[in-house]
Amino acid sequence: MLKKVSIIAGIILILLGIFLIADPYTSAFTLGWLVGLLLALAGLNICIFSFSCTPKPVLAIILGILILICGLGILFDSVGGYQL
Repeated sequence: MLKKVSIIAGIILILLGIFLIADPYTSAFTLGWLVGLLLALAGLNICIFSFSCTPKPVLAIILGILILICGLGILFDSVGGYQL
């Protein structure tokens, strides 16, 4: 299951990379959105993994929440702060 998700994520990232090269005017917006999305997903992944462990690693949960907040902050700032 994890292997399939990794392959799909890799294909999506390759397609987004081709798009960034092909359209340089919107690449800054897309790159900011992509970094925010990947950080938010990484933070969510850390939180989910931390809650499934016993005993609960409190530091990992805090780190996951901080990464999630940073990712969402970058994601929403890049969407609202970009104007042509």
